[in-house]
Amino acid sequence: MRSYTPISLEKKLKKDTRKLYTYEDRLLKYYRRFLKAMEKYLDKMKKKTCTDMNFRLGLLSLKCMCDLLVRLPHFNFSKNIIHAIVPFALYKKPEPRVTVCTALKQLFKEDLKGEISLEAVKQVNRHVKHCHHRFPPDCLQALLSLRIKDVNLDKEKMNELNRYRTLTRKEKLLQLSKRERRRHKKVERLTKEVQEARAEDNKSTKGKFQTEIVKIVFTMYFRIIKAASMSYLLGVALEGLAKFAHTINIEFFTDLVNVFDGLLKSGNLPYRQVLHCVQVVFTILSGQGEALNIDPVHFYGHMYRALLELHAGSESENFVTALQTLDAMLIKRYKRISVPRALAYIKRIATVAMQSQHSGAAALLSFLRQMFIVFKKADVLLDPDSSIGSGLFLPELNEPEHCNASNTALWELHSLTNHYHPKVRKLAKYIMSGLPTTGSGVLPPELGKKSAVEFLEELEREDPMGGIPNPPEYVPKKLKTIRLFDTDLTELGRNISDSVSCDDFDISVDG
Repeated sequence: MRSYTPISLEKKLKKDTRKLYTYEDRLLKYYRRFLKAMEKYLDKMKKKTCTDMNFRLGLLSLKCMCDLLVRLPHFNFSKNIIHAIVPFALYKKPEPRVTVCTALKQLFKEDLKGEISLEAVKQVNRHVKHCHHRFPPDCLQALLSLRIKDVNLDKEKMNELNRYRTLTRKEKLLQLSKRERRRHKKVERLTKEVQEARAEDNKSTKGKFQTEIVKIVFTMYFRIIKAASMSYLLGVALEGLAKFAHTINIEFFTDLVNVFDGLLKSGNLPYRQVLHCVQVVFTILSGQGEALNIDPVHFYGHMYRALLELHAGSESENFVTALQTLDAMLIKRYKRISVPRALAYIKRIATVAMQSQHSGAAALLSFLRQMFIVFKKADVLLDPDSSIGSGLFLPELNEPEHCNASNTALWELHSLTNHYHPKVRKLAKYIMSGLPTTGSGVLPPELGKKSAVEFLEELEREDPMGGIPNPPEYVPKKLKTIRLFDTDLTELGRNISDSVSCDDFDISVDG
């Protein structure tokens, strides 16, 4: 909406046009006053001597500005609102911080063009750099909602072109005469060219915004990894790198792999950060990094060691990350995996399934099914009498290439066939039978089409507490009760006395 000067309003205008101009001018003038009034309350919140009343008024003003930004992100003064609210994403008290970060997440998810997201990311970067990595990780977690991964510029270009196609060609021809059809063809041709040029221009503009956002976001992540590798911010930075790793420039691949290898060898990383380190490396190597001569053998060892820490009490987020990492390591790179390494991972995954909840066990068994489909030589683990090579299986050895997994069998599957959850039992029996395609042991279609992550999410929705699904209710049997009245007791006594006589008992005492 434009702000009109007195000179523009003095020109000759239609009555309706002048009325519209006057309305828009007044609306912007009072809207500006409203925003300035709220900024004053926000400034009072920043002071160390902020009273309780000023804090509550400032929080109310902050919520109003966040709502205005989310509902009308492309309206006037939206950049001014971003400049006002972003500093509170690093605020010491949680309530203002959560309000701003929630608004930024929603803004990033709904911003299709990317212009307003770029401005918000710039402000976040400026304040993060100013704080020297001493701030809560909430604002970095908000960056995970950016549409860097989900954006499809070609699809958005076609959607923009299809917006103008309201009538089909047949409907247009029925409404026009011959002369109008000729004229309409020329107009339609020109309109199509204009629309394509506009859509192409919008696509290139979105591409520029996305490129700038990626540069700034990765600058923040690399700065944290370099300067604050032992801080609590490293986990959020690694999670962001794992999500947006497909957009990393190929020039940084070798350096990142070396840095992550050093972090994992230090042994100071929490479990979730270990998973993210391995996930970032294999996400990089599954894209443009395939052209690089990088051997991730150390990362296979790190992941093999970390798998045993997945247990019945693990969070579902860790399970999802582990399954995604295993898929990038083993399924997508199956042509580069040796048979001993694949057998060792199959054995280790089956062991982890034994110590997981039913949702995790079903997800791991579903992943094992994919492993058996990809690696045909893995059938040797289903036969307890066969062995390849020599030596004994060493489960305590954390080197998948040298633990002699070919000399063992998947006895865990036999135990899982007695699992309390029916889906876990079906998957275990299906794998033990050698993945049959016909017959009684075939897997039901509704189970065969699901991925490991889908199994996990579905079973957790059914029973988030992780208990036994739909346990049968115990209904005690009703016992028959016999009520005896006084008359019945009298009659019963008479019958007993009549049937039993004293002659029937020998009460004499021997000698």
